[in-house]
Amino acid sequence: MKASQIAIALGGGTLAAVAAAMALTNPSPDDYESFAVEYLTQYLKENACKKLPPELGGLGQQWCQAVGGTVVDTGRPQLQQLIGNETQRSNFILFSVYRTRLAVGPLPPYEFETLGILQQFYTYRSEEAI
Repeated sequence: MKASQIAIALGGGTLAAVAAAMALTNPSPDDYESFAVEYLTQYLKENACKKLPPELGGLGQQWCQAVGGTVVDTGRPQLQQLIGNETQRSNFILFSVYRTRLAVGPLPPYEFETLGILQQFYTYRSEEAI
């Protein structure tokens, strides 16, 4: 067997092994929901109150942070269910893309896009929806 044929065979085998590992570690929707509830509660606590109308002033933001953080923490089971209902998964076998659109109370809706690959999640878009 020629050296080039051996190299092609080894390269193909390696590529097949990597693809199999990626397919086996493609995170499930349940994995995403667990990740998303952690990520989104933190995101909402840090960013949502900043989006309140300026007419409410600093007092409105302080109230939002104090009360909103407690509401977000106590509403985690409902938030996880909402995430499950409002998420669309595009499964590409080797990885998945999760798109979630959430509207929480009087705040504007937010959209999140997350890549799930190798049992990890990477949120690459978090923004207020138009």
